[in-house]
Amino acid sequence: MVAPDQVTIACADNAVQNGARIFLNTAVIGLDVEGGRITGVRTNRGRLRGRVVINAAGVWADRVAELADDRFYTIHPRKGVMAITDRSTGDLQRRSLGMMWIRRPGRTKGGGVSRTIEGNLLLGPTADEVPDREDHGTSCEELEALLHRHMPLNAQLRPDQIIAYFAGVRAVTFEEDFVVEESRRVANLIHVAGIQSPGLTAAPAIAEDVRDLVVAMLRREVQVRARPEFDPCRKSPPSLSGLTLEERHRLILRNPAYGRIVCRCEEVSEGEVVAAIGSPLPATTVSAVKHRTRTGMGRCQGGFCTPSVLKLIAREMAVPATRVTWQGGDSLMLAGETGE
Repeated sequence: MVAPDQVTIACADNAVQNGARIFLNTAVIGLDVEGGRITGVRTNRGRLRGRVVINAAGVWADRVAELADDRFYTIHPRKGVMAITDRSTGDLQRRSLGMMWIRRPGRTKGGGVSRTIEGNLLLGPTADEVPDREDHGTSCEELEALLHRHMPLNAQLRPDQIIAYFAGVRAVTFEEDFVVEESRRVANLIHVAGIQSPGLTAAPAIAEDVRDLVVAMLRREVQVRARPEFDPCRKSPPSLSGLTLEERHRLILRNPAYGRIVCRCEEVSEGEVVAAIGSPLPATTVSAVKHRTRTGMGRCQGGFCTPSVLKLIAREMAVPATRVTWQGGDSLMLAGETGE
C-alpha cells in the first residue's frame, strides 16, 4: 500500500537531484516534425528540444499523438467520483472491500471501500463516460449514488464521517488496454497512453519498459551508458505526526519550526511546510504544499491552516501574499489588499 502522490513527489525530487529539469505550468501546443522525426516541442513557454519524446499526456495523449500525425488510438474520458472519510474511521476497516459489476464486466472493477496509508477510508470510485476530458465536477446526486452503493459494505460508516468528495478522469482507450510502444511513424516518439486502473500498480514495470525503449532508440544514434554518479535514493523529510515524543523533542531542538503546528487536523508543523517549499522540486502553491505535507486534508479541510500556509509561501518565496496561487496560473488565493 502506498500514497500515490507521495510516490510521484519522491520520484520527481530524485529526478531533479540527478539533473532532470521539470517545467511546471507548461502546455504543449504543437510539435515540429521533419523527416519523420520530432525536432521540437512547442509550448506556451517556448520551444523544447530532445532526442526522444515520450507522450505520457494522460487524457490528452491521443491529441498529442495527432500533433505528430501518429494517432492510432483514441482516449474516451471516464470519470470516477470518490469520497474520503475522517482519519478517525481508519480503525473501522483493515482490508479493502469491493463490489464487482456483474452486468458491466470490463468497464470497472466496481469500486468499494479501501483504507489509505494515512488512515482515511476511500469510498468508490464510480465509473461514468463523460465528454469533457477535464470534468472534475461533482454533484449531490453523484455523492448519493456513491454512498448508496459503497457505504453498506461497512455497517459502521456514517455519511457525517465524510470530509470531502472529488472526481478524477481516467484516460481510457476504446480497446481498454495500455499503449506502451514506439511510434511506427515517428522515429523518436514513444507512446505511454491509456494507463487507467491498475495504472499505479503497473507504473514501476511500465517505467522499466519505457526506459528500455528509450535506451534502444538512443543506441541507434549515440553511445549510451549508465551514469556511475546516479543516486537512486531520496531522503524523505521528517513527518512530525509519525514521530515519537522523544523523536519530536530532538527534532524541535535542532529546528524550532517543527514545534509550531500549522495544521492541527493532520499535525503538520511549520518546519514541514518550509521543507516542502525548499525541496528539490519546490512546492510553491497552496495545493502543492497540501499534497506534500497533508495541510488542509483533515476534517476542517484547510479552514484553520490555509492562511498560515499562504503566509509561509509568501515569506519563503519573498513574494506578496497576493501573488500566491492555489495551483499556479491565475488561481490567486487573494483578490488584493483590504481597502484597495
